[in-house]
Amino acid sequence: MVDIQPFKGLRYDPKFAGDNSLNICPPFDAITPDLQKSLHKRSDYNIVRLELARRNQDIDHYKNAANTLNDWINNGILKYDNKPAIYVTKEEFEYKGVKQVRRGFITNVKIEEYSKKIILPHEKTRLEWVEDRVQLMSESRANFSPLLVIYKDDDFLSVGKLIRTISGGSPTSVFSPPDLPKLNIWKITDPGTISIIQKKMSKSQLFIADGHHRYEASIIYRNKNNSIRKKSNKSFDYRMMMLVSYDEPGLITRGYHRVLNNLTNKEYNNIHTNIKKHFTIKDHKIPDKIDKIFVDNFIKTLDIKKSQEIVFGFYDSKTRSLGIAKDKQITLDGNVLQNSEYFKLHELIFSKSFNTDREEKIILPTSDSKMISDYIEKDHVDMVFFMRPLPLSEFSEIVSNGWRLPAKATNFFPKPPAGSVLQNLEL
Repeated sequence: MVDIQPFKGLRYDPKFAGDNSLNICPPFDAITPDLQKSLHKRSDYNIVRLELARRNQDIDHYKNAANTLNDWINNGILKYDNKPAIYVTKEEFEYKGVKQVRRGFITNVKIEEYSKKIILPHEKTRLEWVEDRVQLMSESRANFSPLLVIYKDDDFLSVGKLIRTISGGSPTSVFSPPDLPKLNIWKITDPGTISIIQKKMSKSQLFIADGHHRYEASIIYRNKNNSIRKKSNKSFDYRMMMLVSYDEPGLITRGYHRVLNNLTNKEYNNIHTNIKKHFTIKDHKIPDKIDKIFVDNFIKTLDIKKSQEIVFGFYDSKTRSLGIAKDKQITLDGNVLQNSEYFKLHELIFSKSFNTDREEKIILPTSDSKMISDYIEKDHVDMVFFMRPLPLSEFSEIVSNGWRLPAKATNFFPKPPAGSVLQNLEL
């Protein structure tokens, strides 16, 4: 049974923190070094100082993040809400020239082991990133960004309709950051309304869309604290999540590309051998200078997956060549997971070209087309695999069956920002 609970959110007080729109940022795994610098300059209180503790220059970066959090609380920058609440959200953004709206709600959800099939993953994780989040939680005793989690509503779309009704009123908070979707928040403290949401959600099943590393860090943190304290604590037994209905029209997936660097000659040759074995490559003309616009347009030419085929874009820095790879009639007689493009890429090329322990060292998953173009122009890359989005129908079937894709195979857009609401793990 899904157990959701309201909580006393820790939020920016504009009287002391200034324009709150300048204080939020993307979650830790979506922040490039250039964006990190920009966010630091944007506001003295931007949450990037807490969310991205690992990449700060200090030796004791996790402890310093915790000290910064305490300073902000003591100085009134961050303030606790008076009553436990569920926070209804409405995100407004543009995608491929079309205005989109995505509604949901931020709440505490009881942490469950995957084996219970109440909260389900769909992709594997990297231990380094999980450990990073565990260390940050251990020092700060807080979570700064909600996970993005999808739920399936009942046949009457009861929860979705209630959320839509609530979001028709005047919001409690409005965030209009320069490079993130506009975010409106409504605070629900009415026990009756909260009870309705709890009852309707109790029979649902939750699918992690974004935040596997943070969720698994929460499991480790909970288990560690339970073993020490010998009793449950409602705060660290729960994880802050943004819940969005599977039927919500603003639920969008994007491709998660693979940037490869520091390949050995053997690995480089192995990749080429395995590509030629399974795929044909049609050359794509490239300009003298590759910029973000060109990369975006090239990704569009890959289109979306429409049938049983395996297609990806491929850039090779040694030959400065770009092409579109299409399978040589690969037999797609497996299940949806085994037939997915991300699974096939790792199965047919990566796993046959280098050892598993090398993967985290040489592959950078990213959806940032500007970062890719910059890496190419600065010659900081050996190869790039341009991937198409995982269809939502494939995602649903993979998650429902408890299967797991390679790490960073889905890229739901937009990711819920860090800083709109914080969760204290000691309250």
